[in-house]
Amino acid sequence: MDAAYALGGGKKNYKNDAERVAYLIELSQRHTRLLPTDKAKSTRRARAA
Repeated sequence: MDAAYALGGGKKNYKNDAERVAYLIELSQRHTRLLPTDKAKSTRRARAA
């Protein structure tokens, strides 16, 4: 897996699992922060008759 991460700009070898997980979280944030967010749906109240 480290070889695959290296292709994406990561290190070729990680010191430990914590360093590897930190890189994966950074990679995830980098790719998801540009995603559009859903706007809050407005709810309409029924009119009282």
